[in-house]
Amino acid sequence: MRLKQLWLDGYGRFTDRAIELAPGLQVILGPNEQGKTTVRCFVGDMLYGQKRSAQQRLYDDSNELRRPWSEADTYGGRIVYELDGGREIEVQRSFDRKRESVSVFDRTHGRDITAEFERLRNREPNFAEQHLGLSKAVYLNAATIGHLTLDDLGDEDALTQIRERILALADSSEETGSADIALKRLAERVVKIGRPAAHSKRPLPIAQARLRGLEDELRIAQVRRGELRTLEARRLAVLEQRDAVAERRAELEEELAQLERQERVERLEEATRLAAAIDRATQECFALGAVRDFPLEVNADVQRTANAVSTTRAQVERTRKEREDLLHQLREERDRLGPLADEAFAEISEETESELAEHESVIARLQERLEATD
Repeated sequence: MRLKQLWLDGYGRFTDRAIELAPGLQVILGPNEQGKTTVRCFVGDMLYGQKRSAQQRLYDDSNELRRPWSEADTYGGRIVYELDGGREIEVQRSFDRKRESVSVFDRTHGRDITAEFERLRNREPNFAEQHLGLSKAVYLNAATIGHLTLDDLGDEDALTQIRERILALADSSEETGSADIALKRLAERVVKIGRPAAHSKRPLPIAQARLRGLEDELRIAQVRRGELRTLEARRLAVLEQRDAVAERRAELEEELAQLERQERVERLEEATRLAAAIDRATQECFALGAVRDFPLEVNADVQRTANAVSTTRAQVERTRKEREDLLHQLREERDRLGPLADEAFAEISEETESELAEHESVIARLQERLEATD
């Protein structure tokens, strides 16, 4: 990335100031307190904003420090830089807390690309870190160099110290540690810890032995976990079987309840039938109540009388049937005789009348005995 143009609408001592930057090394000269550091801070604030960190929305102290000396409502500016692919990007910012804003434009393609960048928790679009590949701390400590004098470093071996500080800034964004120093410290730490192949009581061999033991325990635990999964599958299958058995049991209990209800209904019907029979028997007993004091010694006579009654009834029934047959024959004879049937018949002889009278008297006696027996 290369900076091309700076517009300081209002920033510190500058108001409506434009700076053109040509390709190559740029050197800004001037007496103290003339704005060299202000220009350097302006570039950093335009790229990364003035928040204290990426997680906090609070402003850094530089927000008040860099407020314009005059025309405070112009607090902000613009910056144009060119990416390695030749695309020109313009950034516009307003640092006024009441109307803070930031916009990123792609001048090559003529469009606003602010929404294409992720918003950090401090509401800053993270375009500078994507375009430069540097965080704000690394940029401020490595891409720019502040006040640095030989008095701070010492007169002897000053170049070596400057080199170490520059390497530290490039490696870790701090002035107190570089890659060389880190390698030395790592080598010292390796000696203290011990090497992997060494058979000693150093921390690393002990840790490796412990790691091997833990790996064995892990393998055993994995085997146990597989067994647990198998047992869990069996447990789930048993639970499913239990649910099925419980469901079948509920069905059987329902069937049993239905059978019991049906059996109770049948028993109730049988009890009702028996109660009706008992009622009928009771009524018959009431009807026979008049003969409950009947003397048993005349039971034989009663039995004979009953037999005689039964015989008499049979004779009466035969006589009635014979009479009906005779009447039927009489009707047939009348039908056959036709007009002759109405003619006067001869008188019946005395013998026939006496026989009829005897038969009638027998019928009367039998009828009386039948009524007496009933």
